[in-house]
Amino acid sequence: WDSYLHSPDILSENNPELFFAILIYLCLGAKRGYTGNHQSSETQTMKDQVKDIKYIRHDSLLAWGQTCLEKLGVPDNDAHFLSESLIQTSLWGIDSHGIARLPHYLARLQAASIKPAPNIKIENAGPCIANIDGDHGLGIVVTGRATKEAIRLAKKNGVGIAASEHGIGR
Repeated sequence: WDSYLHSPDILSENNPELFFAILIYLCLGAKRGYTGNHQSSETQTMKDQVKDIKYIRHDSLLAWGQTCLEKLGVPDNDAHFLSESLIQTSLWGIDSHGIARLPHYLARLQAASIKPAPNIKIENAGPCIANIDGDHGLGIVVTGRATKEAIRLAKKNGVGIAASEHGIGR
């Protein structure tokens, strides 16, 4: 599987099914005991299942996820932030909101229901309050910008509050 992670052509129009199959295997299959040899969990011991799991360094997966997002028009800094957030969530053990979500985001970007490069607007509603319009961009990216703005306001005024809207998460 590592060789596929280093191939930026994995998301080409010729093989989207392969991309999703690999990502689903990496994110879900190994964790649920699927090992590729189609043996039932009753005939395979836990030790055998762990032996068959393919481990991938998080930095390789980060670079791959970022490349996939960039191929769909997501700016490099946003693609890095989103990939890093998803992988960190998986590393924390929260797979339902981790890298397993990447195929969902990629499908939504391909369907144009999420803008890859939105015009995120920050409007200060007071010295400590900001409203962030995400322009239908990636929710994690929009929330990241809102968090940065809240921190900036807090450093300046002692309190910072930011609300975001029009960021698409699921």
